[in-house]
Amino acid sequence: MTNEQKMLAALLPLGIVSCQSFLPYYQAEFTDKKGETSVAKPDAIFHIADDLEPVMFEFKSALLNSKTFKEAARNSLASQYKYRFQRDGSHLSHSELSSALWRAGHYKDCLNHAWNHSAYKHQLIANALPDGKYVLIFIDEIFHKEDEKTIKEFAGYAKKSLFCLPMSGVADFIASL
Repeated sequence: MTNEQKMLAALLPLGIVSCQSFLPYYQAEFTDKKGETSVAKPDAIFHIADDLEPVMFEFKSALLNSKTFKEAARNSLASQYKYRFQRDGSHLSHSELSSALWRAGHYKDCLNHAWNHSAYKHQLIANALPDGKYVLIFIDEIFHKEDEKTIKEFAGYAKKSLFCLPMSGVADFIASL
């Protein structure tokens, strides 16, 4: 079971359920600063009684990377692909590169280089949705780390208007809605 599956299983009793599309509630395509459009998918959704705009959740078990646009992420993944597999991956799409690395067990490469784990990608989504309707949920071990790097990263997420919660804070958040 992946960390995302474990997180979802723990949150099911709160009414948070699996979701693979922002539609029909919100837009599903987002365009980066270089003009490349990609479809984003949330991990989960929570419907608030009498509110037509549900809360969408993304689960994270590591800090986000700093790739500022999808092409940079793809190029970075292609370099990792070449390093890991000793063959050129420049002809492969971002998705193909990321999938190949993930399936081969190179999870950290995907976390460090893939667009789906980029703070900037999540900022694009957060800026397109109403305030408080897109929430990044981090495992407690990451969210509550008190080393300088983690504190700096979460301060950066706040500057990007990313709403982040630890797993242990989700029940209180849901209760406050």
